[in-house]
Amino acid sequence: KNGLSAAVSKISDSELTLDVSGALAYEKVIGSIHRTGTVIPMRFGSVFESKLQIAAFLEEHRKHYAELLTELEGSAEMGVRILLKEAAPQPSSAQRSGAGYLAAQRRRYAQLDGIAAEQERISREIHGLLSGLFAKSKSEPSLVEGYRQLSLHFLVSRNSVTPFRRAFRRVEPCPPAQ
Repeated sequence: KNGLSAAVSKISDSELTLDVSGALAYEKVIGSIHRTGTVIPMRFGSVFESKLQIAAFLEEHRKHYAELLTELEGSAEMGVRILLKEAAPQPSSAQRSGAGYLAAQRRRYAQLDGIAAEQERISREIHGLLSGLFAKSKSEPSLVEGYRQLSLHFLVSRNSVTPFRRAFRRVEPCPPAQ
């Protein structure tokens, strides 16, 4: 409607659980559609009750999505996930004096500052090595099963995908900061 369209499928509640095969199937569909045009993928598990609800959603967000489609035209998203060292376990605050608790909190916040600095350093290094090959980027730190992960997302011209991949293959593992 109004220049926007949606690729949809009927799905049962039991199919909403994200597993590897579901994620790969979803990615395959998005990739297939992306080969024919510009796509704004919704998060896996976005659910609408009816086609009318989808049309209303598109109309409500029409201006934003039209601008986003213009920005994304001719581009691809390239993602990099970096698994960092295991997150240090947080000691229990049970049976700790006020001073002991505050000291533990100071250590915890100092550790978090160090983690943020390390992630920023790695992000800057990779951005520097890929400079000129992307239009925009976004960094997302997270904790996955006890490990710190840094996800970097790059908006790359479709003409630059191959040079981007070549440049990324030359990225050396980052040694930990001292």
